[in-house]
Amino acid sequence: MARSPKLGDTIPLSVVRKENDVPQLDQNQNPAAGAAETVENAASKAIQDIAEQLKALREQVQALQATTGQIASQAGKVVASSARAAGDKVSEGARIAGDKAISGAKVAGDKVTTTVETYPISALLIASGVAFLLGRMSNSAFSQPSYSESTFDGLSHKLRDLSSRLPPHLKSVLRSSLH
Repeated sequence: MARSPKLGDTIPLSVVRKENDVPQLDQNQNPAAGAAETVENAASKAIQDIAEQLKALREQVQALQATTGQIASQAGKVVASSARAAGDKVSEGARIAGDKAISGAKVAGDKVTTTVETYPISALLIASGVAFLLGRMSNSAFSQPSYSESTFDGLSHKLRDLSSRLPPHLKSVLRSSLH
C-alpha cells in the first residue's frame, strides 16, 4: 500500500530554509573565494535536494503503480463475478422458459388427442378443410405455370409472330389447308 504523505512530501524541505542555514563568511576569508564557496555549497545543496525530491517522486510513483494494480485486480474480480452471476441468471431463465414450452406443448398435444378421440368425425372434417385450403393457396396465382403450359404459351406466341410476317395471300392458303 502507499505510505501516508508527510510534511516534506508536498513542499520540499529544501524550499523552506531556516535563517541559520545561510552560510556566514569568515572575516579572514577572501570575499571572492567566500562567494565562490557559497555558490558551490548552494549548488551542491540544490543538487542534493533535487536528488532527494526525485527519489521521493519515484517512491510515490511506485506506490501509485501498486495501488492502481490492486484496484484493477479487484475491479477485474468484481466484473468477472458479475458476468458469471448474469450468465447463471440467463441460463436459468432459458431453462425455465424451455421447461414451460415443453409442458405447454404436452398439454396442447393431450388436448388435441382427447378432442380427436371424443369427436373423430369433426376432427376428420376440420383436417380435410384445412388440407383443402392449403392446397388451394398453393395452387393460386402466386404459383408458377407447369412446364407444358409454359411450352404451349411459348409456341403460340411464336406462331402468331410468324403469321404476322407472312404475306396476306399465303395466310389465306394456309388457313384453307388447315381446315
